Amino acid sequence: MQIYIDDNSKLRDIQEAFSAEFPYLRMEFFIRPEMQDEDAAANAPRRFAPLSSFRLEGMRGMNFYIGPDTTVAELVGYFRSCYALGVQVWRKSGKVWLETRLTEDWSLEEQNRQGHALSTGFSGGTDTGQLPG
Repeated sequence: MQIYIDDNSKLRDIQEAFSAEFPYLRMEFFIRPEMQDEDAAANAPRRFAPLSSFRLEGMRGMNFYIGPDTTVAELVGYFRSCYALGVQVWRKSGKVWLETRLTEDWSLEEQNRQGHALSTGFSGGTDTGQLPG
């Protein structure tokens, strides 16, 4: 399945669709540091705002798909190219979430598969957050 993104997509809806498709991954948005205002409260992206409200000046909106073969680096690049938004993808590992910066060349499918393996243990058990054994 692919997640369709356009200028009218709301951040909350993108995150919910992403989490439904990749349950062992989490996507977080932030205002890119070079775009931040002095007012710290203004730097938190509004979850109910459409992407168009974050569009870079002079840029046209972008339509794209996020799918299993999309890498973390590609995902970050989509948002960086047209919007004042940074994106961070986190992978579940037991009860904690790990940044995916060192594995940003992996597809979202592979990231999610690794999150599943790290969260369910290597013995094929359930997601208890406990180490096997």
